[in-house]
Amino acid sequence: MKKISLLVFIASLVIFGCKTETTHNEATTSTEAPSLGHTNLDVAGFKDKMSTGKYVLLDVRTAEEFEAEHIEGAINFDVKQASFSDRIVKLKEDVDYLVYCRSGRRSVTACNIMSKAGLKNLYNLEGGYKAWSKEN
Repeated sequence: MKKISLLVFIASLVIFGCKTETTHNEATTSTEAPSLGHTNLDVAGFKDKMSTGKYVLLDVRTAEEFEAEHIEGAINFDVKQASFSDRIVKLKEDVDYLVYCRSGRRSVTACNIMSKAGLKNLYNLEGGYKAWSKEN
């Protein structure tokens, strides 16, 4: 009888230990999920960041889109190109990066990739170049 109680006790510890570990991992995941690694800015906020003069402006659209029209001073880093990841690992970490695309979707993707690469000062233009064009 004592052996069965001991087995139940050990089984409880194992189950409780696993459950605690799983709960901890779930908590870690849920705390990390909200942090996207970038800040979304509307056109006014994006312009305010640009007024500081301390930033790199990245257009993450295709070369064709970039050549057709872009925000003055932007550098083209096409997020869909395989070389995107290779290019961003060469970027400095202590710089503000203002990132945009046509509508704001690819730039979110780019910001997430850049964040995973260790870049921290990332600002995404909500609505992308379309929003920029409407206000300028």
